[in-house]
Amino acid sequence: MRVRGLVERLEQETSRSVEQRLAALLLARDEASRGASFTLAATQAEAAEEIGTVREVLVRTLRRLRERKLVATPVRGRYRVTDRARLREIARS
Repeated sequence: MRVRGLVERLEQETSRSVEQRLAALLLARDEASRGASFTLAATQAEAAEEIGTVREVLVRTLRRLRERKLVATPVRGRYRVTDRARLREIARS
């Protein structure tokens, strides 16, 4: 049963884009922080690993989300979701 769950999760994650997976992670961290600024992980590499990508792709995707005003970086290494509705759309698309 445990292997089956891992295989299902792997299939689900690989069928979604990095942007979708990152949007879901940002929303989860935002919810856990109750709207306060938050970190994604101890390092960008760890956050990238968590969503199944590499650090460089994570950084580019975060930059695009910031440029679209969906996420802000009030302090280096900390994030704040500025448009939950649009991030939810991305995460679910």
